[in-house]
Amino acid sequence: MLGLNFKTVAIIFLVGLSLKSYAGVTPSEYEFVTKQLMNEFSADIAKVTNNRGFQIRYDLSNEVAGTANHLNLIVVGGGYKNIEQMNRDALTLQLCHEIGHILAGAPFLGDRSVMGQADYFATSKCLPRIWRRDNSVMVIRRWVYPKEFAIKCSQSFAQPNRVALCIRSAIAAQMLALTLHQTNPGVDPNAPQPNYKTPDRHVEKSGVYNLEFPSNQCRLDTMLAGSYCNINPYMPVNIASAALTGCPKGNGARPLCWFQPELGP
Repeated sequence: MLGLNFKTVAIIFLVGLSLKSYAGVTPSEYEFVTKQLMNEFSADIAKVTNNRGFQIRYDLSNEVAGTANHLNLIVVGGGYKNIEQMNRDALTLQLCHEIGHILAGAPFLGDRSVMGQADYFATSKCLPRIWRRDNSVMVIRRWVYPKEFAIKCSQSFAQPNRVALCIRSAIAAQMLALTLHQTNPGVDPNAPQPNYKTPDRHVEKSGVYNLEFPSNQCRLDTMLAGSYCNINPYMPVNIASAALTGCPKGNGARPLCWFQPELGP
């Protein structure tokens, strides 16, 4: 579940982002994002769910700011319209994460990709596919964002619009992580707000993945890594080995706060 209400000045101080472009999610944006994702991923999902069908349904009468994933049905609450820093990009990222539980591949928890893998899929594969035709240079041209995002995106990509898409993805990741911190504190309710400057230093024990809920800081680190990962977003996922999908090293490598590269064959 997601929900947030805190002062704009605090967000600007902590993140360095201009919030003039963040003013909640309108009904038309719900519909736009839903159609984009349905058009892009329905066929992919049909292949892994035995053609059970797939829907993203938004319920504006529900004031909850969050999503519920029923594998072939994702329900979006209407509470996002009241969250100042949530915009269409952050909503797209949240829904990409939910689709990641279906499509991201190993490692699994039951019949779904684990939280970290869904986050990584969301920024490394889902957003690049959804935004591939957008002029992201124009989208971010008036935004203020951390210099680190531009540096790392430029290290990963050469084409200007792809660099801008990466920056756009990193911004959405930071905003979504701040929202999660307020509404779903996860494993440590007393943890500080997640920030790109303070990566999670926890290292999972060798021989295990964190299969359930990494910290919100770890989730931010994972979404940022996915943004910086220069892989083909249409590359098939590997259902047997997580180590064979994604960037093995560098800024785009999945963080050790949940992922163990040596677990792959």
